[in-house]
Amino acid sequence: MSESVALMPWIQEHVRDIVAALRQDKGKIILTGVLLAVLGFIGGAKVMKSTESTVHLVVAPMPSQGGADMIEPAPKMDITSIALLCKSDEVLQRTLDKLNQSGKLADPLPSIRVLSNSLRYEITVSKETPMDKTYSDILELRAKAPVPEDAALVVNTWAQEIIDAVDRYEAGMEGPLLEIFGEHYNDAEQDLTEQEEERERWYVENNDELIKERQMTVSGLIMEVLGNLSDTTTELTGERAKAAAYRQSLKLLDPKLAVSWSLPEAVLMGVLRDQLGIDTKGEEEPVGGAVRLDNPAGIAEPGGPAAEEAGGPAALPRRQSEPIPGQSVLTQEVVNETYWDVCEELMLTEPNVAGLEARKQQLEELLAEHQAELDTLNKEYRRMETEKERVERRYNLAKEVHDIFYARQRWLEIANQVDYHTLQLLSSGTVWPSSRLWGFAGAAVMGSFGFAGAAFASLLFRLFLQPAFSKAS
Repeated sequence: MSESVALMPWIQEHVRDIVAALRQDKGKIILTGVLLAVLGFIGGAKVMKSTESTVHLVVAPMPSQGGADMIEPAPKMDITSIALLCKSDEVLQRTLDKLNQSGKLADPLPSIRVLSNSLRYEITVSKETPMDKTYSDILELRAKAPVPEDAALVVNTWAQEIIDAVDRYEAGMEGPLLEIFGEHYNDAEQDLTEQEEERERWYVENNDELIKERQMTVSGLIMEVLGNLSDTTTELTGERAKAAAYRQSLKLLDPKLAVSWSLPEAVLMGVLRDQLGIDTKGEEEPVGGAVRLDNPAGIAEPGGPAAEEAGGPAALPRRQSEPIPGQSVLTQEVVNETYWDVCEELMLTEPNVAGLEARKQQLEELLAEHQAELDTLNKEYRRMETEKERVERRYNLAKEVHDIFYARQRWLEIANQVDYHTLQLLSSGTVWPSSRLWGFAGAAVMGSFGFAGAAFASLLFRLFLQPAFSKAS
């Protein structure tokens, strides 16, 4: 600021000298400005001008929507991975060689660095938020060149080399996959055939439904035997209790009972005559009214053989040695009907107990047999079920592997028949018309610098250098 303030008084003092100097060199200044403007126009039109051509590539889906994800032929490259190939050494070198060999460039490209500097790519953004950025499947390629035709040729050649690089990647994946799938498919088909034969043979040799029906039958028999055993056990318990009660009753009862009658002698003799059929005519009266049975008629003794032959009572009392005056006592042992009824019931109950015990033992043995058979059937059924699951599992696995290999092999074969490319050309670069804008811009800039430089040189020479030379001489 201080220098400009100090310069202003000097300019005001020498303004006439400055104007005079510019007038003297006016022609030279104008000529210099015009010449530089022409050079600027030529340089801007030829050297500084640059035309840009654009290509768009897209990551395309499979042509058919029927292909499931699980049978996709090979993993596809995403847009960010493809972008890494754009400036890869292989792609740039192939592009450079192809361009120079084509002979269509105005001037051959000197090096791969010059080619790389003239190229740029950009992944288009479909959605962007402060937290996330979502890229689309479109890749934009741009190439700059002084000649419009060269820009279009470079960008189109570059795009094709990128597509070829992606195709080489997919071919390197799908070719070996197709060969491997073909080999493994044959193995899977043979394995499936073997598993089908084994499965069919197992079902012919094993009938799990028959085992299951027999299990149900034996289970029904076991339930029936358990019911009979329960009923038999209950009945046996009752019969044993009855037998025990009968035995206890027999301990309290006597087999015979002694019955005595005190009767007058006349009545007693009448009873004896009636029961024994004894004729008592001519018998002497007992002395002193006492009854004496001296057996004058040969009456059988009670309980003896004669009495039994006479059909009399089995046990008649002996005659009394000292009869009661005026009365006679008749004592007789009779059978205890209750005792013998109890004996009869006991004799009937004990065979029932024995029969029930035998039946119970038989039912227990039958139950054990059925239970053993059921255990054997259960083990056999579980074994068959395990083998069945194993056979079905091997068959299902073989079938699943076969189906997977078959589907993938068929899909690969179809995909190879279709001219499909993951990266496809969406729009190619074109030749843009050349513009003179850079020429006019160069002319304006160079002309301005020419006029200003020539004027400065004129003032420097007229006001400083010429006076200094004059003083020196």
